[in-house]
Amino acid sequence: MMKVSILLLLGWLGSGAFAVPVGQPLPPSKPTNYTLLMEYPDFVIPSFDIKYTEEQLKSRSGLVDERYRWRNGFIVHPSRDFTASEYQVINDALYELWTHLCIPVLIWPQNSNPTGDYVEIVRGGVGTGCWSYLGRLGGRQNMNLQYNGCIVKYIVIHESIHALGYDHEQARTDRDGFVNILWNNIIPSQQHNFNIRPGSTTFGVPYDTNSIMQYASTSFSQNGQPTISGGQIPTNRDLTGNDVQKLKRMYNC
Repeated sequence: MMKVSILLLLGWLGSGAFAVPVGQPLPPSKPTNYTLLMEYPDFVIPSFDIKYTEEQLKSRSGLVDERYRWRNGFIVHPSRDFTASEYQVINDALYELWTHLCIPVLIWPQNSNPTGDYVEIVRGGVGTGCWSYLGRLGGRQNMNLQYNGCIVKYIVIHESIHALGYDHEQARTDRDGFVNILWNNIIPSQQHNFNIRPGSTTFGVPYDTNSIMQYASTSFSQNGQPTISGGQIPTNRDLTGNDVQKLKRMYNC
C-alpha cells in the first residue's frame, strides 16, 4: 500500500502540480571562436529603423528619463524560430555588450516563457527590417531582425543599444556641426530617422561619425544619392570608444 501511495505521489508531482517555469535568464556565453557575420550577398541589408512611443518623439538621442533604463539588467528572449547559428550570432553580440556594461545582460532560453520586463527578439520575414523600440517600456517589447539581412552581429548590437535607450548618432542635438542631412534624397516615410528632437542628451561624449549608431552616407536613400554629407561615412561594424562611453554614462558605470 505504501509503495502504491509513493508511486501515485510521484506521478502527481510529475504531472505539473508544482511545475517550475522552463529555464531562467542567464548571461550570454563566451564565444568559443569567431562568429562569422551572417552576410547575405543576394540581399541588401535593410537600413536600421527604430520605433518610438508618442512621448519619446518629444525627446531622443540619449533618453534622459530614468524610467526607460534597464536598472535590473538588460533581458532578452530570442524567439524559438532562430536557428542554432543565428542564435549564436545574437549571443555573441550580447556578450560583447555585456563586457562594456555594469548591468547584467541576460538571455531567456528559447523554449522558456519569459516574465517581467524583457525584449522579445523576433525572427522577422522578408521586408520587416531591423528595428527596436527605444529604452525599456515595461513588460514584453519587440526587437525585429529580418532573417535575410539583419541577423548580423553589428546589427544586433545596434538594435540592442536602441533598446538600452540610445538613439542614432545623427539624431543628436549637435549633429549639424558635423554632418548635413540631405532631405530630398531620403525616402519620405523614413525621414523621422533623421530628425532632431529637443530634450535629448549626448552625455558629454563627442560626436562620432564612426559610431555603430551612425547611419552610413546613403542610408534610406530613395535615389542612390547620399542622405548624409560630411565625408564618406561607412557602415560601421564595431563599437567605438565613444559608443562605450555613452552607455557607461547612461548607466552610471
